[in-house]
Amino acid sequence: MAITRIEGRRVQEEIKFRVARDSALARTFTTEGTALIHGESIPYRTICEDVVFEDPSGKPLASIFIYSYFRRDKEGENRPVAFAWNGGPGSSCIWLHMGMLGIKRIKFQDPLNVNTRPPFEVEDNPHCLLDICDFVFVDPVSTGFSQIYDHEGAKAFLGHTQDAYSITCMIEYWLTKYNRWNSPRFLYGESYGVTRALQMSYSMMLGGGKAKLIPINGMILMGAALQEANDPSVKYREDTVLNLPMFAATNWWYDREGKGSLEDFQKEAMRFAEDEYVRALFMGNRLSREEKEHIGERLSYFTGVEKQFFLTHHLRMDRNQFRIQRLPGKNIGYYDTRFFMDDTDQAGMPDMLPDDEAMGQFSVGYANVYNGFLRGFLGIDDNRPFVAVNDYTNAMWDERYDRSTTECLVAALRRNRSMRVFFIGGCYDMSGGTYNTRQILSQLDIPREQYWLKEYEGGHMPYIGEAGARPMEEDLRRFFAEALSR
Repeated sequence: MAITRIEGRRVQEEIKFRVARDSALARTFTTEGTALIHGESIPYRTICEDVVFEDPSGKPLASIFIYSYFRRDKEGENRPVAFAWNGGPGSSCIWLHMGMLGIKRIKFQDPLNVNTRPPFEVEDNPHCLLDICDFVFVDPVSTGFSQIYDHEGAKAFLGHTQDAYSITCMIEYWLTKYNRWNSPRFLYGESYGVTRALQMSYSMMLGGGKAKLIPINGMILMGAALQEANDPSVKYREDTVLNLPMFAATNWWYDREGKGSLEDFQKEAMRFAEDEYVRALFMGNRLSREEKEHIGERLSYFTGVEKQFFLTHHLRMDRNQFRIQRLPGKNIGYYDTRFFMDDTDQAGMPDMLPDDEAMGQFSVGYANVYNGFLRGFLGIDDNRPFVAVNDYTNAMWDERYDRSTTECLVAALRRNRSMRVFFIGGCYDMSGGTYNTRQILSQLDIPREQYWLKEYEGGHMPYIGEAGARPMEEDLRRFFAEALSR
């Protein structure tokens, strides 16, 4: 997806909405309970509510729906809080809310062979972080339980700058309403939510042309989408080089005999990518026949794809080619390469969400649990529809921006040397790519001590399955502690 750069003031001048402070359309739903987190009973309160936006004349346009989780026995203006959202950009917060961070999560007996039909199960989330931090989950305009009151007016929210500004306004409203201006604050974004968080690091300083000056202590960026930024500092890119560690991890998953551990095999692939492979692609047809044969053999070893494919395709292979070539007769999942389906040309044009070999499997469970369980658990007792992912939002998205995601990142860390950023990836994620992110970060003027970069055994949502969720929770706890100690 291309991103178009324009003068930022032009977009800001087009923003014509504000938070309605006392809207009759806003509803609030409150519950209380106790969660057992690592053997400790944690009393909590949830407040789910509409944050309504209006135009300058006071006409309601749309709302953002938020789910706030407070630890009741440690309430106070200094308590840390994390604002969390997913991607899309037309996605609700369903995945982080019921997958990794909430009190409850969807239960998968086998996370790689999930149930795709009712009944679905829910369980206590063993990785909940409410003991150390309050959470606010966000359904942006047009997603989840958020509402649209004026369809033409709501289009004003659908764009990089507009979206970041609306959520910035929501956070400003939340900090005031709950007297939390002195709380350490974090932004937690997944997938496009990474782009959203990085754009917000700019918007929270200067949003809508106004110096809001809302600092943040840290960001957690999962399934990082830094590769979407057309930043002039990132000059050399060879996609097959950057994808090779992910190809290798997938190959190891399907055939690990003689390859050692996953970690060792990926490191071996990285060494090859950075040394022999990048040189071979640079040399092109200046390679000797023997050199080209050698590189083809090594690529076949790391990817599991026949050597002849690479010899025929100039030693390169894109992600879609890999999805088809690695398991002949099958299509490998884009969001998690451990999932696959039979190849067919009789199912019509595939849709990214329901027809993806991974996302199409576990997403139906999330949506049904949200509608069937979470409404009652959180006391949301109205009949509004829940929209897990709004494809209309993706189609209507305004790609204009002032600063790219990497420029926002560099600027935020340059302004605040105490700020910390945690990049999280899944080694089987074809849509993100930790190695890709590592390469971009290596080209930026960012002190190494200001960011963490970790990859886990999982896909785009590496918290599906304990192999990724358990070590991720441990690292998140360390990250929060380190960021809060600055």
